Amino acid sequence: MYRYGSALLCLLALLVSQGTARAALINFDAYPHGKVINSQFFASTGLTISADNFATGHPDLAILFDSNKTGTADADLQQPWDGGNRKATNIHKLLIIAENKTDKNGDGLIDSPDDEGSHRPAGYFKLKFKSPQVAFGLDLVDIDGFSEIASDRGYISFRSGGVEKGRVSFGDFVTPSSIFYDPTVKYGNNTVNHIKPIDVSLLRITSFDEVRVNMGWSSGIDNIFFTDDLSVIIPEPSCLMLAAAPVLLMMRRRRAA
Repeated sequence: MYRYGSALLCLLALLVSQGTARAALINFDAYPHGKVINSQFFASTGLTISADNFATGHPDLAILFDSNKTGTADADLQQPWDGGNRKATNIHKLLIIAENKTDKNGDGLIDSPDDEGSHRPAGYFKLKFKSPQVAFGLDLVDIDGFSEIASDRGYISFRSGGVEKGRVSFGDFVTPSSIFYDPTVKYGNNTVNHIKPIDVSLLRITSFDEVRVNMGWSSGIDNIFFTDDLSVIIPEPSCLMLAAAPVLLMMRRRRAA
């Protein structure tokens, strides 16, 4: 449940050396516009990222989009943001499902990164963890609203052993009757919203080893958080920046007494 005050979260971020669990917060700012993301974070966090594009003939690639650029193939992913609870934040690079894989100069980067928008739903990001996890959060970018949310689109699927164990719709975050409701989340064109970490106690499962983030269409994700221990008080991305951990935070287990 959402029981973590912002002041306490920032305090925790400044005291991460006292942590008793392992957690990670991943952003993509160290990699260039058009970079394909897959196993870059596996050695440090045990996370592998891939994408499944539902459009026939389109690439199954998760790639980076630099929201600080102008004149790109998708102005809806360019800053400044028009709304959302992270409107004032420069999230810089974000992850999208590639609509094309053109690399004319052979530099290993997609020339004109664009998110899948011609097919609805676009597809999903697959986040596969080396070991079971118990909480997951992220930022959602350019989710227009309920036009992108239905039974076949706009949701987070929590899986274990290849089987779905729980699902949370993007609509749950803006529906007051939902246990996942967050009044600060505001969808719309060119918005960015932080989704507070969802833990297994709310899902009524024990753990998960895979998360699939199903995208309605033109949109992206950033600031992926996960942990393997519910005793962790989950920090907000802005607090982690104060702790000088812009890419990832690792909190190691103490030795048993």
